[in-house]
Amino acid sequence: MRKPDPQPLLHAALQLGLGAEDCAYVGDDERDILAARAARMPSIAALWGYRLSDDDPTTWRADVSAATPRALLDPAAWPQAR
Repeated sequence: MRKPDPQPLLHAALQLGLGAEDCAYVGDDERDILAARAARMPSIAALWGYRLSDDDPTTWRADVSAATPRALLDPAAWPQAR
């Protein structure tokens, strides 16, 4: 299974004993955001990492974006529960 297949995300949530809605998936590619959406898991677009110069993460429709890994330490950076 490859992203955007949601099964790996759902499996990870199950292993943690959590529902997908109680997790958030951080990704630096549109496939990551699509996988999170398919899993009904909140998503965070990582604005750092490997990305082609013409790829625009603002078009991925993630729930929120984070400019740096350090930004994830701030609870305000995380998507609100649905």
